[in-house]
Amino acid sequence: MNTQITTTSNSYTAYGVYFFGYIIVLISLVLYFVYSDNEKAFNYSTLGFVILTFLVLGITFYYFYPYMKNKGTDLTITFIMAAIITFASTISWIFLTVEQENLQILGNVFLVVFIIFLIIGLAAVFYIFGDYLKQRRGLAGLIINFIFFIPCLLLDFIEFMKYEMHMTTKTEYILLFCEIVLIIGYFFAIPIINATLASGTVYLLKTPVFLNKQKILLDDTSVLSIKKKTDLSLVSNTTMANITNAPTVTSARSLYNPINTSARLYSSNFAISMWTYLNVQTREFSVDMAGNSYEANIFSYGAGKPKINYTNDINDANHRDKYNFYFTDSATTPNYQITMPSQKWNNIVFNYSGDKVDLFINGNLETTFYFDDTNKIPHYSEIDNITVGQNNKGLHGAICNVVYYKNNLLNNQIVNDYNVLMLKNPPVAQI
Repeated sequence: MNTQITTTSNSYTAYGVYFFGYIIVLISLVLYFVYSDNEKAFNYSTLGFVILTFLVLGITFYYFYPYMKNKGTDLTITFIMAAIITFASTISWIFLTVEQENLQILGNVFLVVFIIFLIIGLAAVFYIFGDYLKQRRGLAGLIINFIFFIPCLLLDFIEFMKYEMHMTTKTEYILLFCEIVLIIGYFFAIPIINATLASGTVYLLKTPVFLNKQKILLDDTSVLSIKKKTDLSLVSNTTMANITNAPTVTSARSLYNPINTSARLYSSNFAISMWTYLNVQTREFSVDMAGNSYEANIFSYGAGKPKINYTNDINDANHRDKYNFYFTDSATTPNYQITMPSQKWNNIVFNYSGDKVDLFINGNLETTFYFDDTNKIPHYSEIDNITVGQNNKGLHGAICNVVYYKNNLLNNQIVNDYNVLMLKNPPVAQI
């Protein structure tokens, strides 16, 4: 019995001596490669890493084999030792070869990883050598208890979890799985959805801004284009009904031969959604200097592609508290007028589809406008800007959540978007 204990003690002592000897050799090599002026030595750090790793792994099996009285346990310990050596060598090699500017970030990451692996490793050591370590007394025992305090807590936690898992029913496991999925979804679903929609969606404005000051949302609308006109030599009549070219275009009914290869193509199948809020306006918005009904800007893309103005001529019922909608820049008068509730967020959606545009107000289809020879299909270019509000005699109100969709929307999409945000104040989506 005493012989077995002595042999085991010698085996554990040999493991400890070998491990600390390896650490000393590894630190010496790292310091040599880091502080050596010999670039050749640094360039051969990869070769040194490979040689060092295979050398110490080979010595591990050769040196400890005579001590393996209990082949199963000692072989497991040897494999653990080999894994620790390989991990330490790999970390050292990475630090030797990484770029200097990335070293600090990588160092912080590996510091956290190292602490985690250190705790797990010490817990594994205590789990294997627990009986031997508990026999230490005096100063050695105090040091051992101090070092293995946190790893012992980890072991106790693992034992507690094993006991609880054994007592847990299948139904509780299912509930736990559902909770984990919901928690992960809460933190990751929104970014994933946002990334999925980002390719076809441009958020022009999220948070509310007042309309008594002009704000330029985009002064270069190239981000709204579907692609550069570099691969087109001929476009059919059908394609031209759905795509507009900037800046040079011909009739939508004729064949098109591009001239400027730097021009961009803008789809005429798109949608613009926004939320507006107007207070009751004062008399100053009734007429302009010439006595005509004064139009104050709410939203403008280009010169009316589309555009929303507001008039409040108290002397003219046709222009009293009216939203004026322009669907094309060729229109000289509003294409549609409507009165909407004041002091309430209203959702406005322009849904362009080739030769027509649908206007949705608060989730309902208000009107469908067809383009003709007088009110032509608008064409777009990079020089178009998008603005909201105006500086001189601006409106008392606000606008928010202005979104450009590179593809037109289905009716149920528009209704669903309205229903999701209709009760929010302001109606701003989390994404």
